[in-house]
Amino acid sequence: MRLVRIAVVTALAASTLAVPAVAQASAAPPYDVFTMSRSVTGTNTGAMTLDGATATMPTELGTPSSGIHFTATAKTGVHSGTVYDAVITPPTGGAIQTGSYSTTLAATGSSPGFGITVGTTTCSAATGTLDITELDATAPDQQITGFAADYTLTCAGSTAVTGALRFASTRSYSALDSSPAGWDFGWQTTNTDGTPKTFTITNRGSLDVRIDSEAFTGGTADSFKITADTCLNTLVANGASCQVTVTPHPVAAISSTNPGTLRVLHLTEDSGDPIDIPIRVEGRPYPTTYVQPGPGRITVNWGLLPSPIGSSVAGSYLYRGTIGQPVAYYKWISQASRSYTDVAVKTGQPYYYQVRPRFVDTTAGDLTPRAVAATAWPVYSAGMYHRLSTSQRVLKSRTIVAGHPYTLQVTGTPGIPATGVSAVALEITAANPTSTTAVTVYPAGTARPVAPDLTVTQRSARTNFVLARIGAGGRIVLSTSSGSTPVSVDVFGFYSAAGLSTAYGQGGAMHTYLNQGTIMDTKAFGLKALPKGYYLDIPVDFDPSDTPHVSSLLVEVTAYGSTGGGTLTAYPTNHAAPATSVMTYAGGRVTTNVSLVAAGRFVDSSTGYAYPSVTVLNRGSTAVHLIVTILGFVDDNTFSYGERYTPGSAVHLLSTTLYTGWSRTVAPSTSVAGRYTTALNAKLLVGNPAVTTAEALWPGNVPHVGAPSRPQVRANAHETTLGSTPAPLGNGNLLDVRNTSGRARLDLWSFGRFDFYPQPTSPKSFLAVAAPRPGRLAPAAAPVSTHVLRLG
Repeated sequence: MRLVRIAVVTALAASTLAVPAVAQASAAPPYDVFTMSRSVTGTNTGAMTLDGATATMPTELGTPSSGIHFTATAKTGVHSGTVYDAVITPPTGGAIQTGSYSTTLAATGSSPGFGITVGTTTCSAATGTLDITELDATAPDQQITGFAADYTLTCAGSTAVTGALRFASTRSYSALDSSPAGWDFGWQTTNTDGTPKTFTITNRGSLDVRIDSEAFTGGTADSFKITADTCLNTLVANGASCQVTVTPHPVAAISSTNPGTLRVLHLTEDSGDPIDIPIRVEGRPYPTTYVQPGPGRITVNWGLLPSPIGSSVAGSYLYRGTIGQPVAYYKWISQASRSYTDVAVKTGQPYYYQVRPRFVDTTAGDLTPRAVAATAWPVYSAGMYHRLSTSQRVLKSRTIVAGHPYTLQVTGTPGIPATGVSAVALEITAANPTSTTAVTVYPAGTARPVAPDLTVTQRSARTNFVLARIGAGGRIVLSTSSGSTPVSVDVFGFYSAAGLSTAYGQGGAMHTYLNQGTIMDTKAFGLKALPKGYYLDIPVDFDPSDTPHVSSLLVEVTAYGSTGGGTLTAYPTNHAAPATSVMTYAGGRVTTNVSLVAAGRFVDSSTGYAYPSVTVLNRGSTAVHLIVTILGFVDDNTFSYGERYTPGSAVHLLSTTLYTGWSRTVAPSTSVAGRYTTALNAKLLVGNPAVTTAEALWPGNVPHVGAPSRPQVRANAHETTLGSTPAPLGNGNLLDVRNTSGRARLDLWSFGRFDFYPQPTSPKSFLAVAAPRPGRLAPAAAPVSTHVLRLG
């Protein structure tokens, strides 16, 4: 059987943002038309009109009994080059005649066969209807001189397609199409009105029609709404248009069970012919276009941008402006990237950014409607941490007598500038006091605060972490509450103040984890206790892109299981061990302390990969078990949302008694923790508990973040113990504190705060979109399976 082709070659309705000129269907007969309400292969094409005004007439038309093809090739948009082919085959042993039929893909004895092929894809389970109302032919060769049919076609599991077929016909027809033909709204913030899109509905039929129904169909959730409409109940004349604006409002975040909401905007007109516009959105629980400021830079981030369904994104145009200037084209960003770090910025100058996608066919999408704003940090800013490559002992076993404070010069010592220093990271060790005492460290020229920095019982030893504010002349003062005790002071790094010389570099920023992570547990990891004179390398597995920028690790070291006392030294892996210490431990006791240790590099011999790593050396008399928990790290001022430290005076936040399992929530005042505060330099005093206990601190009101498995402060029975730690704050700047055992009297102080750099205030002409709250909800770091135990 020879199939004779009626060629109707034309452009499909535009499906890009820039509407090209397309031939209009003539309002007067004869009509040469092939229309479709949607694609038979899925909802990713949208309404189409194939316009016979540019048809080429075949030279030989054949006979109706041989079969008829209506063919068109898309000329523009994302479907450019795709061939659409409607095929009508005669009933078995018969001929194509006028009449109404129920059809399948293959002809039967009573009905013609009917199907549509898109490219090389044919709907294999096609069922539908075919109403042939005109079929004229000339004798003797039965050349077709007029044909008209209306159809419906349903592929298995899909929505019915409707349309009209006309060749040299006088019969009118209905045809609506949309520009764009379909729309993917990309990533939009959940439970928020997103970026709207206006669809232009054009009547390309021969009749004036009235759109009388609009509805969203398909999908499982209604994440769209119509927010403007000139179509409903409006008479649309031939060649005229109306508009419907759809606003996405995704109700659920993207997940494996919610891959995005795909729906169809279904419009019908009074003749009963519909138009289907496929629309899609993916919900995200945060703003999908946001900025991250840094020292001398601003990083712009964006998600999947709105685009026509089925389009291929080639990249994005980045636009930039400043106060008083509209955004203008700035940079071209390749398809692979959804972020750009702008280093051509001036400190203190707010910049405003928008993004526009560009597609493979070179058309451009919509500009993101909101400008996101940020101000670059100063490259050399106060509050940045400067590590010492080797920790220094600046005071060795100086006996301090109660009532006779000792003033220590800190600035100008090896590695520490003479000026431009706001605070120093210290380990204070008191050993063999003549009586139980407390050691307090405070700035020279100020009154001694009530809160001490270290407590130690008679004839014992203890080390504690202190972020000490520098006082007059670059000095600090050390005092004891009773008796006399030898005190040693080790400095690991310093925080910059305004005016620090650029010779000391820009320093790094603290990144405090909301959740802690264990990176060493000698017993749990199947290692023996660390023997006397041995050291243990403790590498940490960060994301490979983060690894080169990790300069120091904020760790909590717990020592237990020893039969005798001693000290632990922590230092960068593959460096020489210094004379400093991070802990003094005693036999038969559990001791915990925090330290900010410069990171070296541990190279895995099997892979050659270099991990950030610290080394712990046991200088004690017996073996000791270790647990090392990572609380955060310092970068090299590369990552966004790094924290700057501002030292302050002691502020008492909590005084309470807690029993086993009891907790309290602390809400610091705005003078202690502001809008941009992420953590406090906290000190917690546990007063003479009846049983050995531990106190945990964690950020309050943060989903999926609870009390840490390793409490930060451990207190032995009948000993007053003080612990220092950076304490991360939760939403509303809340901090939770819990006592694990017995009855304990607790006092909590803040001595300073960690802040991320603030966002700028946006002028009225722009909307600054807040980025996600900083803070690492889960450790980026993890333990490495390879640990090396070596003799010191």
